[in-house]
Amino acid sequence: LKNFRGILQNNFGGLGVDFSQPTAADFQKLTEAFQKSVTEFYSLVAPRSLAAIHIEQIRLMSVQKAIFASLSDYEKDPMKALVAIQLSKEVDLKLNELKNQIVSYIAKNGLKI
Repeated sequence: LKNFRGILQNNFGGLGVDFSQPTAADFQKLTEAFQKSVTEFYSLVAPRSLAAIHIEQIRLMSVQKAIFASLSDYEKDPMKALVAIQLSKEVDLKLNELKNQIVSYIAKNGLKI
């Protein structure tokens, strides 16, 4: 779980994306950060008790990467970007559910991170 958090901090911590007025370049930065994170998540060793969470995290991050790739090309394909925005709402809900599962796992197992 510490490595999990470290990957996210390393890849997203210093992006400097202004979400109030994001640009195509910002979306491209996010796409690259998601790709790098997915690659690094595949290399993590997860205990069997966290395997389902680990797999779902990789799946959702892969979907997010595709969403931000579509958003980075919004000028070329605005309809695809619109569909990506709609999908992002569903992914956000799934990520929140996953976060709750992680918090529950931490509490259940008395972990300190």
